[in-house]
Amino acid sequence: MINCAGCGANMRFNPELQLLKCDYCDSTADPENLQAAIISPESRVRLQTKDIFEAKIYTCPQCGAELVSDDDTAATFCNYCGASVMFEERSVTMKAPSYVIPFKKSKDQCQQIYSKFVKSSLFAPKSFIKNDTVERFRGIYMPFWVYDMGMQDDVHLAGSKSHRRGDYIITDHYDLAAHVRAHGNGVSFDASAAFADELSQSLAPYDFRECKGFSAGYLSGFYADTADVQPQVYEVEAKNVIASDIANKLMKEAAFRGYNATTSLEGIGSRMRIERADMAYFPVWFLANYSKGYVSYAVVNGQTGKISADIPIDYKKYIIGSLICAVPVMLILDLFFTPKPALLAIIAAIFAIVIYNIANSALNQLYTRTHYLDDAGLRSARNETSPEVLAANNNSKKTKVKRAGGFSSTMSTIAFVLIVTGGSLASAGAVGPAMIAFVTAFVFFMVASTSGTGVSKAKVTHKKVVFKQPFREKAKVLVKPLIAIGICALLLIINPYIDIVYYIVVFACMILLLTCIADIVSVHNKLTRRIPKQFGRRGGDENESNFF
Repeated sequence: MINCAGCGANMRFNPELQLLKCDYCDSTADPENLQAAIISPESRVRLQTKDIFEAKIYTCPQCGAELVSDDDTAATFCNYCGASVMFEERSVTMKAPSYVIPFKKSKDQCQQIYSKFVKSSLFAPKSFIKNDTVERFRGIYMPFWVYDMGMQDDVHLAGSKSHRRGDYIITDHYDLAAHVRAHGNGVSFDASAAFADELSQSLAPYDFRECKGFSAGYLSGFYADTADVQPQVYEVEAKNVIASDIANKLMKEAAFRGYNATTSLEGIGSRMRIERADMAYFPVWFLANYSKGYVSYAVVNGQTGKISADIPIDYKKYIIGSLICAVPVMLILDLFFTPKPALLAIIAAIFAIVIYNIANSALNQLYTRTHYLDDAGLRSARNETSPEVLAANNNSKKTKVKRAGGFSSTMSTIAFVLIVTGGSLASAGAVGPAMIAFVTAFVFFMVASTSGTGVSKAKVTHKKVVFKQPFREKAKVLVKPLIAIGICALLLIINPYIDIVYYIVVFACMILLLTCIADIVSVHNKLTRRIPKQFGRRGGDENESNFF
């Protein structure tokens, strides 16, 4: 602990002042110049040299998570599993990070940001806004790898120009070349297996221009996580971030304009050279809500105030809110809008398409989270193979994984257009063309459900990676909107003369879609409730198979 030179009391880093401040006499000191403070012999975090510092590491006996701290109150609760436990402690000598971005947001500011966020979530449970919950926010310096890289090489791009000649469109193809000299730094990825990649990327970006050389003073009054992920894990992603910027700038060059130039991120990224990877501490306010064996996280960027939180839906609030919204909408529609029976069937089919896409997306996210396919850091710490390599090395259906991407969205959009077109044709009496449109739409839906894409776009940052869940595993949910779409299509093709048939069928479809919406809410709540990880120290994640 760093003590005040005036009264000997503890000094803590104050984010608002950007100085060390005494708990009692309000004296201040520059954290980079500790001559105005005393580092006690019993210091929990003591700087030994420029590169090494001695620290106390607290280990949670429940999940194995580790925190570095200079605070005796650290042994109270775990931020990762949410358990109230007595931590195991030990003294170690650690390699100091090269850089640190100090906290700029205080705990009070963090709590205000969180409270505002939760209040804007209309269906959030009341327990998430209680004072004793908000008070559990803890300031943690998370370890990040910061990459410094560059390239000096020739880059080839494929270009094309099209022009009309008579009844023909002629396309000329070009091989465009450029010599690129580029340098990039500040690209960062978290180095802690305990900190999910999804959470760390949701807080990006940090302004690396505000980083400072490491000093023990910045840790005073805060905590730090330990690094257990090697820098090689994220090298390809780091290269692609810079390669994306290079590709976008090349496209804007005057020499390449008008050529419809395209390039491959992998092609540029493979030419990038990692010059160095430095460890840095980035500030995160961390909260764990523990309930019934599960934990929900809320994280706030300690520099910018950007927030990401797992907020489940309270079923009671959701039902009441839905009824409150539904009544006035029904009255307005009844007074000002009287749709024809066939139009009702088309509207029901459109609702089914929307619900299908939402459910499909949520199930893919849950599948990705369940198998940690989006967490390269955790997989590397557990010595698990990446999902891409696993799929490439094994052709069995159980191990194949596909990225969800733009191709599936395009298929769903085409199916949507075909449904609307088919409904219009059926209403006009063109049964044959309508049948063709509906059948084609169904084919496109099945393609969207079972296909994936690994195509890289030119513009890439820290992107959220989602993998396709095998259709057979999510068919129980997705079959409901598919049945609704099929029934509505069949109804439009048959085109019964009695309107009551339309109303009964459309009502039955809407009931079916309501059950699918309940499934979506259930999947959402599973996405916001995580099983506390064991970080490979207690033999795996217990009860995981019972949760998903």
